[in-house]
Amino acid sequence: MRTARKICGSVQNNSGLFKLERGTGTFTSYLYDPSKPDKKNVQQVIVIEEDLKSNLWLGGGEGLYKFNIAANELTHYTANNSGLPHNLVFGILTDSDNDLWISTEKRIKQV
Repeated sequence: MRTARKICGSVQNNSGLFKLERGTGTFTSYLYDPSKPDKKNVQQVIVIEEDLKSNLWLGGGEGLYKFNIAANELTHYTANNSGLPHNLVFGILTDSDNDLWISTEKRIKQV
């Protein structure tokens, strides 16, 4: 990923997303906590894609997440709130126009 020199992320065992700021050595966690549904968090990640604006897009069993690295903001998109065909996201690709192509359980959708 293009941002690899600035940030690295790790996702494993349905435990969420972790961001390491290499310059400071500090971690920020976006851990899944089912008791806090209003908290921005990530449970499972199957695929990560970086778009041309250096946003990270994460797909998994709970839909699609946009992680704006510069603003440190996480936005969650689901079949209920965004028109995503299904919450199970298998693949994400960015084309030369910075459009996303999302592969879900049901079909592929351009975003």
